[in-house]
Amino acid sequence: RCVVQLRVGPWAAGPGRWVFAWGLCALLAGCDRIGPWSAERSHTVSAVIERAPGPFGQVSWHADYRAEDCPAGAPPGGGELSVALPVTHQGGHHYETTVPGRPAVGTGQDRCRWRLVSTSARFAATAAEGDEVFEARLTAGQLAREKPVVLYYWRGTYPRMPGAIITRSRGEPDRQVFRPEFQNQLFTITLTPRAAR
Repeated sequence: RCVVQLRVGPWAAGPGRWVFAWGLCALLAGCDRIGPWSAERSHTVSAVIERAPGPFGQVSWHADYRAEDCPAGAPPGGGELSVALPVTHQGGHHYETTVPGRPAVGTGQDRCRWRLVSTSARFAATAAEGDEVFEARLTAGQLAREKPVVLYYWRGTYPRMPGAIITRSRGEPDRQVFRPEFQNQLFTITLTPRAAR
């Protein structure tokens, strides 16, 4: 089952936002339909930012897992698990991490079978509260397909937008979602997964 969260900003074109919403739901409808082999495979993922609006001093990466087939008597704390991953700076605006197919969990929790759900890279100008966090996410299905995913972001919220209630941008896979006057104010984050060696 896929849960889709939509955020429509001031950059969104009128009818385009509904086309985008329909397309995103169709794309993600099969995000969990991957073979059991892919759940065990680790992937190296690179993130490359092009036309960056400025430096990103705060970079983090996480992998999210869901517990399945937990035996009776398994300790509480199962269900969902978010794991911080080490990030390697490859120079410029190029970063890499390795996403394990299953997490290294503590005694007791390893009695459950863990399934990878998604992985997310997050970029912000600084660690200051109120700075916009630009998040780039891959589902487990996208990892398994090992194809580059390009996401578009509006530069106008970097490093922050005063008075903003929502300070996280998850990017758009279709640049046509943005109104014409914002087309020259975009930057991209490209996530490229490959099987880890």
